[in-house]
Amino acid sequence: EGNFLFSIITVTKNSEKTIERTISSVLNQSYKNIEYIIIDGGSTDNTIDIIKKYSEKIDYWCSIKDEGIYHAMNYGVILSYGSIIGIINSDDIYQPDAISIVKKYFANNPKSSFLFGTVERNYLGQNKILKSGFNKRRILYNFDSQTSHSAGFFIKTDVHEQIGLYNTKYKCSADYDLFYKFIIKHKLNGTSTN
Repeated sequence: EGNFLFSIITVTKNSEKTIERTISSVLNQSYKNIEYIIIDGGSTDNTIDIIKKYSEKIDYWCSIKDEGIYHAMNYGVILSYGSIIGIINSDDIYQPDAISIVKKYFANNPKSSFLFGTVERNYLGQNKILKSGFNKRRILYNFDSQTSHSAGFFIKTDVHEQIGLYNTKYKCSADYDLFYKFIIKHKLNGTSTN
């Protein structure tokens, strides 16, 4: 089935209320071949103290003044050594077997380039299950908030290198731009889990 190294990236800023649950959900995965990277955008609350509490188990973290979320994501992607990159927001969590399920998917579908998953998201103080709802037709005609990094996104690193990084000129939609490039322009294969 293959023993992939996953690079999991969390981009955060002032997330003291939720970041610990996110970190714990990554560190407590049943699948252990994970490189965990946290890019903090210069938090002024207790986020850094919480990250430091887990620093021995985090492969790389930094707190730097960045130029926005996509700039920070690009930095995390550049630092990644894994063959599959996953993005998890600082207010989302993975279930304990999430990476194991994703690993099996990529092992059983070697031609697939990406996967949208389902995450539990803290939204306005409430935990909600966000299903990815990936649908190629919907992407052709109408992106929505669930077809984004909030829906647990994984991509093969070599595909990311082929397509390029997030275009930071799009302050709110660089993820949609990236998805457009690899789904529509390059016609890469992928799916979603529910």
